[in-house]
Amino acid sequence: MGRALSHNRIKWVDSKLHASGIKIKPEIFSGFLFFLCALLAIALSSLFVGTPAVRLSAEKLLTYASLPHGPAAVLFAITSLSFLLSIILMSLFAYTYLSLRADARRRFVDNVLPDFLMLACANIRAGMSTDQALWQAAKPEFGILSIEVEGAAKAAFAGEPFDRALERICNAFDSRLLRRAISLIKQSVATGGQTAEVLDATAQDARNMQIISKEISSSLLMYLIFVVFASVVGAPFLLAVSQNLIETLEGVFAKMPAAPSGGGGFALANISAFPITPNEFFLFSLAVLVCTMIFASLLIGIIQRGSKAQGIKYMPFLILAGLAIYFAVRAALGGFLSGGVL
Repeated sequence: MGRALSHNRIKWVDSKLHASGIKIKPEIFSGFLFFLCALLAIALSSLFVGTPAVRLSAEKLLTYASLPHGPAAVLFAITSLSFLLSIILMSLFAYTYLSLRADARRRFVDNVLPDFLMLACANIRAGMSTDQALWQAAKPEFGILSIEVEGAAKAAFAGEPFDRALERICNAFDSRLLRRAISLIKQSVATGGQTAEVLDATAQDARNMQIISKEISSSLLMYLIFVVFASVVGAPFLLAVSQNLIETLEGVFAKMPAAPSGGGGFALANISAFPITPNEFFLFSLAVLVCTMIFASLLIGIIQRGSKAQGIKYMPFLILAGLAIYFAVRAALGGFLSGGVL
């Protein structure tokens, strides 16, 4: 099943699997994902077909689109939408899971990389060759970086060229700092340069980048507070007020007498037919809130860590907080208006 994907897609999945540290073939992973999509689609279609409201909505949608809306057409539409929804959900889940794993590995490597490079630099100055210095610097305290370096060392000792062995380390992590350091090491070895000085300078640059990143994150704290307040408090409050306003106006327009027909002067024709129903605006509000919280969480991840993947973990909390404030404001305004204060 996984072989049905294009070569470029397989390469992209393979790079994501390597960066997340999952040792599995991309074809097998893609096939397993397709299998889960099929199971989820069957479960969703069974649930939707057994729900009268969903069947009625599907029939209305087909009627509005001027398509056949018999029982077979409704079943086909629900099944097709279930498969499409399952593919979207499983793709998002797999991408989120792989991105979070890859980002966690990247952050760990970026933190220990300066110490690793300094130790390798000390080994070179002690008289070791570049490859031996790197392999000897793979200490247990460097965790997953040491594991990948040891794996590359075994490949090099088995006859693989030194450049390809270093590429193994690069492909195992989605880290710009590591890729830059490996590129400088390869250039230094190829040109016969001072590898120890190159490693020392690269380690210092990595430390400086960490310090600058922390300073930038601290300076952007006010922007972070604004994003959280606007998305979690401001948007739910405004949408809740709009919802209650629409409900109030609909009730007022429903009680107004119909405009006289054929009379002269100014008349409000069909004023009792309010263009937006409260139910429609309620669904619109939920969609807007969820989308707002998703983008807000991604912005928080970028502001804090410089990575969208770091904001994914905030999505459930922001969505729950936003919905809680939305329903709380709706309930408060409903009680305030029903009490006859306005």
